[in-house]
Amino acid sequence: MSEEEAAGRELRSRRIAACRDRLAEQSRWLSSTDTVFDGTYRRMFRAAKDRHRRPD
Repeated sequence: MSEEEAAGRELRSRRIAACRDRLAEQSRWLSSTDTVFDGTYRRMFRAAKDRHRRPD
């Protein structure tokens, strides 16, 4: 991975971390092993899918 790609990946990671509470809102659940999960990546996937479907 080039430095430019690594920098872009780091930026995306920081943006996700900054928005995580809002993205996970009303979608948190606890597993049988007491691990907390949320719907952050599910919401991001849906948004990307919707954006891809829309004509430009």
